[in-house]
Amino acid sequence: MLVDSIYVHALTYYKYDHSEALLAITITCLPVTTFDIQLPIINIPLSLKLPAPEKKYLEKKKRNLPRYFIDSNKTNDIDKLSHFFGNAFWSYNLRNSKFSTILGYVVEYFESIFKVSGALDKRDLYANKLGENFGVSLLFDKNIMPSSYLGKLINYTEDSK
Repeated sequence: MLVDSIYVHALTYYKYDHSEALLAITITCLPVTTFDIQLPIINIPLSLKLPAPEKKYLEKKKRNLPRYFIDSNKTNDIDKLSHFFGNAFWSYNLRNSKFSTILGYVVEYFESIFKVSGALDKRDLYANKLGENFGVSLLFDKNIMPSSYLGKLINYTEDSK
């Protein structure tokens, strides 16, 4: 699977430092350059800039990111890889998935309150949980691949959990 090749490339680049590879993939797979939020009550919009490549490279990256787990009714599911690898990073480094579970809920709650057109996304939470499981599993088996976990997102819908 394509996501496995991204993972293996990152592992090779970072000399098999799993922590560095997971963090690099998380940042690399971010599909946006800004995060538009609106402060509640006072309704002041803010645009937070994120580290990102030039626009032409960002567009190419967005076109080439794996999307096999995205169903046709969803238009914003491209962020699932960042959710997955970000939570894998936290659970791997903390050697525990409980903190990354809490962090995943905090991020979703933040997005639902502050993000323009934001809402709690159960699919993000599911991607987070799969990433947590992958990160913890890496502690015991360095040869597992992300596709063995990400494949579970293929047929996931809001009603299947």
